[in-house]
Amino acid sequence: MALMTFAERPEPAIDAAERPMLEGWLEYHRETLVAKCAGLTDAQLREASVPPSALTLLGLVQHLAEVERFWFREILAGEALPDLYSTEEDPDADFKVSETTTWAETEAVWRAETAAARESAAAFGLDDFSKGLGSS
Repeated sequence: MALMTFAERPEPAIDAAERPMLEGWLEYHRETLVAKCAGLTDAQLREASVPPSALTLLGLVQHLAEVERFWFREILAGEALPDLYSTEEDPDADFKVSETTTWAETEAVWRAETAAARESAAAFGLDDFSKGLGSS
């Protein structure tokens, strides 16, 4: 799949029904991060933008893969899943990248999690209660 650019990313309607508008804007903002990564090398994507912060674009994409998994699959759908990157010892590991972390592998994980998140969300109405984390 080719990376989307700002010119190709359609802006969602602001007068749609609630669910299509919510989903449209979520997709828009998901693809905003992809657009920010477009055209950069793996090394550039691993580079911290403003030292002393260690935050990188690849780290943000990894973090958002974990966010998609947690909120849509674990909280909403009630799936029992391990974290993708974080551990009890290192809860911020999702932001950390190694010298071998690549865009291709990171994007593939993130795209798989967003696809699974869409599938989980499609099974629920906006007024439904979630099944996870303390739900009865």
